[in-house]
Amino acid sequence: MMSQDQRPVTPAKTRGRPRVTEPRTSVSTWLPAQYHDRLIQLANLRDESVSATVRRLLILRLPAE
Repeated sequence: MMSQDQRPVTPAKTRGRPRVTEPRTSVSTWLPAQYHDRLIQLANLRDESVSATVRRLLILRLPAE
């Protein structure tokens, strides 16, 4: 049996969002409710967040540099 002073060492858990390789910034816009609902449906189909769905759609539609 271990005493209070002999607790096993466990690694510290990391908190927050995972680090990304390039900096990101937020973008905000207003949409009609029907388009927001559609984005939610698409996100649910892909099992991802609405933010990830919007990001993926924008990146697909933006012209290459």
